[in-house]
Amino acid sequence: MRSWRALKWRILSLRDGHPDFAAYRALLRNERMTPAELADLRRRKARLLVRECLDNVPYFGDLMRAHHITPERVDGPETLEALPLLTRPIIRAQRARMLNRTADPTAFFPHTTGGSSGTPLDFYRGRDYDRLANAAANMRAWRRMGWRPGDTMARFWLSHDDLAKPAGMLGAVRRALRRWLQPPELTFQAHDTSPAVMALWVDQLRSFRPAFLYGYGSMLTLFANYLHQHRISIPGVRGIASTAEALLPRARALLREAFPGAVVIDIYGSREIPGIASDCAHGTMHVNADLVHVEYLPDAGIPGRQRLILTALDNTLFPFIRYDIGDQGSPGERDCPCDLPFPTMTWGIGRVIDSFITPEGRIIHPSFFEDLMYGIPGIHQYQFLQTSEREIVLSIVPDAGFDESTRARLQNLQAAVMRGFSPRTRLEWKLVEAIPKTPSGKHLYLVSRVRNPVLPTRADPDASS
Repeated sequence: MRSWRALKWRILSLRDGHPDFAAYRALLRNERMTPAELADLRRRKARLLVRECLDNVPYFGDLMRAHHITPERVDGPETLEALPLLTRPIIRAQRARMLNRTADPTAFFPHTTGGSSGTPLDFYRGRDYDRLANAAANMRAWRRMGWRPGDTMARFWLSHDDLAKPAGMLGAVRRALRRWLQPPELTFQAHDTSPAVMALWVDQLRSFRPAFLYGYGSMLTLFANYLHQHRISIPGVRGIASTAEALLPRARALLREAFPGAVVIDIYGSREIPGIASDCAHGTMHVNADLVHVEYLPDAGIPGRQRLILTALDNTLFPFIRYDIGDQGSPGERDCPCDLPFPTMTWGIGRVIDSFITPEGRIIHPSFFEDLMYGIPGIHQYQFLQTSEREIVLSIVPDAGFDESTRARLQNLQAAVMRGFSPRTRLEWKLVEAIPKTPSGKHLYLVSRVRNPVLPTRADPDASS
């Protein structure tokens, strides 16, 4: 049955760009490399990246010439550490010069991220790189929890059913064919995680019987806590993959308690650079060193902490080289018995975000508010703060691009909140010079002061959703 499902999924990948099995198999081969083979692969990728930048990426080409970096002088990605850091303000200012000038317009698409700092960023994503770093990297990570192509999976995520559907009889046939080719999958919407909704999830999961779960760390944690409180079991789950948000120790323990015997892994990535690192079956996080180069620099604002500096080795269309992503981490302190050739790491402070509670008692995943901000120009940083069930304050630090079109977009947010969140909740937005950080130096951009009824207490930071 599994092989038949895998064959159907492979056919699907050929017809509409679903995860590429050739890239997936190549990534699996990389896991068996010797240290020398991995170093050679990284050196070849770094040299290709340098050559492409010198020839076709004006921003990085100029920097490399100024620092006398040529392909012949590249011993590995470490050679690129001579370049200055790449920051979000630089990307905003140099976006046109960071795009490969030979890129076919059909080979890339615009992309936006709110990021863990609440600072919007617009950039471009190449389709080949997207396939390799996002889809295939996730497939390799899932494999470490026991998943194989064609296995049943439940996703705790955002569904995207608003895509245009082909019209007419031919369109209906195509949709039916796609549904038949897709592996068995069940998606739970992130926008409402109230207890009544979770009760429905239990019935659906027991009927669907997925072998694996994948989704937002906060959604998985809330659901695990709900199962624990109500002493409910969901049989047959063999693996759980958390992503997009920090999986704190308490959350990991809750998942293992709610799904005994399941392998729990954490996947670390971003919209800018997907597939940065992921856990192995032993629970140790490994850098995907065949895809990404990671540096650890001291954080001047927080003594004893290190910030992550990332280089995507395969992204030659819109390169991210020495990108200061805003997250913290450190090299792993111990070896792992899994025999992967990739170095270990510890991911420090990542996305820790709160659920928002409506006056009607619905529990809304904060990605709803993050989505509202995508594509709005002129915003340097923002924060949604829910002060009560009926009041949400949006603080905005504007940048030089803030204009009347920005104001018009912001004026429309109240209507969007009334439609998607609650007609009884008022959104107030205001311009500020700065947004206060936490004592640890983190900027929280989605914050709720309303207690989540699914959680036992808000005093336990590890239980935060």
